[in-house]
Amino acid sequence: LLRRFCQRTGIRLAAKDYNIGGACYTQGNSAAGRMFASYPISPVDIVDIVPLMKHSAAYYEGFSPCGLYPTLVTPPLQISLYDAKIALERAHLQMNGRGLSRALELTQEAATLYQRVTESGAHPGVVECVELMANIFHEANDPVLATANGAKALGLAVQSGGFDGPGVFHGHILMFQMLFAAREFDLCVKHLKAAMYILEISGGPRHVEHYDALHKLGAVYSHEEYKGKYCEEAARIFRELESLDPNDRLLEGFTLRALAKNLALCGDYRAAVESEKKANKSLSRFVSKDHAAMRESDADLKKYTQFAVKQGARSVVQKNIKEQEEMANAMAADLMAEEEQKKQDAKKKKMNKKKKGKK
Repeated sequence: LLRRFCQRTGIRLAAKDYNIGGACYTQGNSAAGRMFASYPISPVDIVDIVPLMKHSAAYYEGFSPCGLYPTLVTPPLQISLYDAKIALERAHLQMNGRGLSRALELTQEAATLYQRVTESGAHPGVVECVELMANIFHEANDPVLATANGAKALGLAVQSGGFDGPGVFHGHILMFQMLFAAREFDLCVKHLKAAMYILEISGGPRHVEHYDALHKLGAVYSHEEYKGKYCEEAARIFRELESLDPNDRLLEGFTLRALAKNLALCGDYRAAVESEKKANKSLSRFVSKDHAAMRESDADLKKYTQFAVKQGARSVVQKNIKEQEEMANAMAADLMAEEEQKKQDAKKKKMNKKKKGKK
């Protein structure tokens, strides 16, 4: 909210952590050229104040800071291209009807029209066309061209509106989906983390989409392709999700199920049983007992319980074996100490006899 306010008013604040949301202190406006103390934002924290210029024909809001030197972030203007707009709309209709070849032709036509009349290729209309081409290739099961066009759209979005704009966030999510479909899990995790970072600095850690993004990250780490390699990291993420409010109780049940699965992979079957019980209780509020999710939950709960009992019995046996080994080691140590003491006593007696014989 503070960042948004500064963008709208042209205020430039020093980059640091401000204690927003708590107690504040101010003595009103300055008088006679003097600055009064205030908290949490002090007058000395204001680095600069710049005027803003608004383009009435901007594609988005159009606010841009004015300065003595040319700026790189010029708001893209809304170009009224009826032919490009119609071509893009027809491309969307063709894609929804699975006419992928015709949709690709119309999208390329719209992108060409935009590029002929705009100043740069980073215009939002061009970015939208490239994103649509990436989705078309994704639907056509061509992951190479899909990721190539998705990366191009992401680069144009960053060039157009900075690294933390909403278009960049959706570009990272698009790249995540395509790389995940192509089973490039290491690369898709990087894009998902970048999207989560943008979401946190733009909307805060309590944003409604933060839970969904974190759930996707846990799903990637717990994918069967990794074969339990990152089960501890996935369990940590789902533990964090357990403490958040999902605003969707059904999703909460599936989150608890994923947590139980990863805890079982880590070997903590007792915690897996507790988590699966919570998931079963949460899911039972929305689906019937005959639902596939409930049947799978009941089967997993039974399986985790059996493993937990076996693990408990094994731990008891191991504990008894360990105690017996400790007792045997202690008895052996006592016997060795007694033998050593006997040797010392025999040696002393022998020395005493020698001394008496000399006398």
